[in-house]
Amino acid sequence: MLRYTALVWDATDASSTTTAQVLTQRLLADDGSWQPVLSKTGFSILVLKSPFECYASHSLGQYGTVLGVVFDRSNPDRNSGRAPSPFFSDGESEKIVRSGGYHLVENYWGRYIAFFADPSGTRKRVLRDPLGDILCYHARVHGIVIYFSSLPDFLKLRALPLSVNWSHLGLRVITGNGWAEESALNEIECVHPGECIEHNGTQVSRKYCWHPFAIASRPAIEHHDTAAAQVRSTAKACASAWASLHKDAIHVLSGGLDSSIVLSCIAAAPARPRMACMNFRTRDPDSDERVYARLIAAHSGTELAEIERQPTLDFEGLSKSTPIVGPVCTVMRGLEVQPWVTQFAQARGATAVFSGDGGDLLFFRGWPQLAVIDYAHSHGLRPELIKQALGAAFPAQLSVGRLLLDALKYGVLRRRWSLTPVIFDHYRLITDDIAHAASQVDFMNPWDIPPGLLPPGKLLHAFSVSRPCLFRDPLVGTPSMDFINPLMSQPLVELCLQIPTWLHAAHGKDRAIARTAFASDLPAQVVQRTWKGAADRHLRDMLVNNITKIREFLLEGELIKGGILDRKRLRSALSLGPTRGGSHVTEIFGYLSTEAWLQQAREWQFTTPLG
Repeated sequence: MLRYTALVWDATDASSTTTAQVLTQRLLADDGSWQPVLSKTGFSILVLKSPFECYASHSLGQYGTVLGVVFDRSNPDRNSGRAPSPFFSDGESEKIVRSGGYHLVENYWGRYIAFFADPSGTRKRVLRDPLGDILCYHARVHGIVIYFSSLPDFLKLRALPLSVNWSHLGLRVITGNGWAEESALNEIECVHPGECIEHNGTQVSRKYCWHPFAIASRPAIEHHDTAAAQVRSTAKACASAWASLHKDAIHVLSGGLDSSIVLSCIAAAPARPRMACMNFRTRDPDSDERVYARLIAAHSGTELAEIERQPTLDFEGLSKSTPIVGPVCTVMRGLEVQPWVTQFAQARGATAVFSGDGGDLLFFRGWPQLAVIDYAHSHGLRPELIKQALGAAFPAQLSVGRLLLDALKYGVLRRRWSLTPVIFDHYRLITDDIAHAASQVDFMNPWDIPPGLLPPGKLLHAFSVSRPCLFRDPLVGTPSMDFINPLMSQPLVELCLQIPTWLHAAHGKDRAIARTAFASDLPAQVVQRTWKGAADRHLRDMLVNNITKIREFLLEGELIKGGILDRKRLRSALSLGPTRGGSHVTEIFGYLSTEAWLQQAREWQFTTPLG
């Protein structure tokens, strides 16, 4: 997508200036295709040319640059791959700089990292876009702060030894891909979506120019039809902007609501690319969604390729994957599905892969009980609350009485609701020490937002969309493919955060606003469908077919030695027999990916030559 390395240092320190020169020379010596896009006193940025023309360096004049893809909120006519250069006028550049980045976040959107300094050059800032599609990490090396998007590029600098943050890793095995972009290395930190880091001499400060909780606290859109109309128009505008960037593309079409919405939006885009769709299925009867995929593909006039997934596991691919700053669970998509997608796309000359990923989070699928609580939080005990509870009872598998009691407790009385018991219902193989430590963490509120500011459903909604979507598996290097999730676009995310959860899940109806919004654009069978494809049998087959290697990998692995996994519980789970409480296959695959990452990380603990 976009690879960059930026150095920030105190220019009054001669030693730091010398170190910056050494690091820059190392980078250029390793790969001469690195190009400097900004070179100021105490500020240097280099990029590798992207295979996609749309990922560019957008100058902010004398102040800095914005790397990536940028769209204009006020002038959608500029939102295409053929936008004029320069993208930012002198006046806009000055507004961005003088506002400390707020003007950029509020008036533009896309995928970007901004580097800029104030007119005096004293204050230097790094700003990551609110959805965080372009990775951004930083590490301090002898007075230099290095910002980068790719760990392999950082490793080539041979700047400092890296070590595993075991305390973080113990929590990470529980959160899974919810913390996938976070660093599990002590020496490297993540710049979060919407975050701006300011350097003033040797002083460093952090702030959020965009925060999902602030967006969710804006005045709510409480009229169903108004909300649906705005969702439709905003989703179409965002998809049109993304669609204009590529001439040939692939769309992963499950046949579900979210991927169908994306295809319908792209098909109606003024500058739509030539499209072909891929549908994946397994031997699970519940995974076969071809009838719906065929309907929407025919409806949009798009070619459809149907592929059956095989329950194999590429251990060699897992161990030789691209280095990243922390483990992600890759088995289901990265090592199994993504190679198929890449091969199919390359055979057609496609440069982009679209998906409906993020839709479940965006349209608040799966938590009807929290929607009932949120209604009580906002409106108190009204007759409509009973209607909400009646509708939510069946999908939530809870009694109406229980729903109303929770609405009173957490909605009206505003007692604190916790996600932790739900999390521990799935993670049973960790040690008691890790479980105790994790029980003290508020997984849903890592920013320590004051309790009661948002109702629990909206708090979960805001937290969910704040985590970058991992459709492109970071372990599988595919620089020739641009992976795009149009639903996870800043204008649409902001809109959906302003729609109450009790409208998103009105009377227990799954993704109710989205269904109303696109009822006229999709086949009725797709809109009315309520079940979602599953692959439980497929995952079980993957486990059984590879159980010998998995046992060897985990039972003698670092996670047990490090006190994260309980050996007895793990051995019981890998016996494949019935166990008390049971464990989910995806939990085991998550540990497998973490173990592979730990084995890779041993190679990064070299001695620094800069000491």
